[in-house]
Amino acid sequence: MNSLEILAKQIQLEIPQAEIMFDRPESDSGIWHLDVNAGDRAVVVTWKPQKPFGVSTPPSVAYGEMSHESYGDRLSTVQRVVQLLKSGGKTTGTRTAALKNVRQARKVSQQELARKLQVEQGSISKFENRQDFQLSTLRKVMNELGGKLEIYVRFPDESFRIALPEPPRKTGDRDRIYVGARDSRTKKRRDRNRIRKKVSASKRF
Repeated sequence: MNSLEILAKQIQLEIPQAEIMFDRPESDSGIWHLDVNAGDRAVVVTWKPQKPFGVSTPPSVAYGEMSHESYGDRLSTVQRVVQLLKSGGKTTGTRTAALKNVRQARKVSQQELARKLQVEQGSISKFENRQDFQLSTLRKVMNELGGKLEIYVRFPDESFRIALPEPPRKTGDRDRIYVGARDSRTKKRRDRNRIRKKVSASKRF
């Protein structure tokens, strides 16, 4: 009895009326599918030896697509499946959206975001139309929108969330973000003024 078959029995104990059906792969290394139905509610669990369990609720996921959620142990998977079947909840896949659409979905205007980041509105417009981003800049923007930046890599049979190092913080640092040419010039001008003040001070002695 493999891990998915054990998981099915655990689900059956929690919800005796659940109808369970297996879709076995042709090869030992293939992906197993477990369909769990309780009335008009259904959950699909996918599993492959040595890989996490995948959980999705149809028809929000089509056959052959990656699972919406991933769990590394049976207990967490059983708890999630039972919760979905009892509540009628749905799993949701990650939406793909341009930066502008993400900001609009969070109901934040360019002016508001610019004020939070202490930059000009034009800088936000330029940033949203860029083809390449620095992770530190993108992280700050997402933080101000109330989110958290996470990066995932997907393979045909599994996915990973990349562990991002926390940015170093110094006492008194301000979360400035220089995303436009004007802001960049302002920063350079301030740096030059700071150097001039140091030189001027040194000449006094």
